[in-house]
Amino acid sequence: MIDPTRFVSANFTDNFPQLEEEAVAELENLLFSRLLEQGQVTVGEEVLEFAGRTNFKLRVKRPNRSVWSIPLKQLRDTLRQVLREGPQILDQEPFVASRGGRTTTTSEGLRLLLLSIPPEEYQSRSFIGNEVEHGVYGVGKIVRINDSGNVEIEFPEKCVLLKPQFFRLKLEPNG
Repeated sequence: MIDPTRFVSANFTDNFPQLEEEAVAELENLLFSRLLEQGQVTVGEEVLEFAGRTNFKLRVKRPNRSVWSIPLKQLRDTLRQVLREGPQILDQEPFVASRGGRTTTTSEGLRLLLLSIPPEEYQSRSFIGNEVEHGVYGVGKIVRINDSGNVEIEFPEKCVLLKPQFFRLKLEPNG
């Protein structure tokens, strides 16, 4: 949940694009700094070693196994998807890292790489959990944001999918 003091206004569309881009850049930098400083990241029993980076790709590998070449655009898009839907999507089987619904050869490497980031890092940079106000439904919490920009909000009586112009962000938490 993003701290409401960072909002420039109660309008969702005034805040979302800028804060989402900042969050994706912060998470990407966090991941790269860990890989460069430690040379590897650990996810449970799995270890991913840093194998290099180009302007367009990040290479990681399991010890004594093949190298995954992950396009940076795919990394950013998947980070954006995790911020919009929550880190629990990384645990879903099968994890699909492409928009076309096809599992790519980098899906497992990308999933492990993203799981190396603690869930609280995602939660502090995501709109999921932020409170909103609606004229008819009252106060609710954001559950997820879909690819078209519509927002799923859970109100006390029902869960609704709304366009951003039909609700306002609550600027004061719990108040």
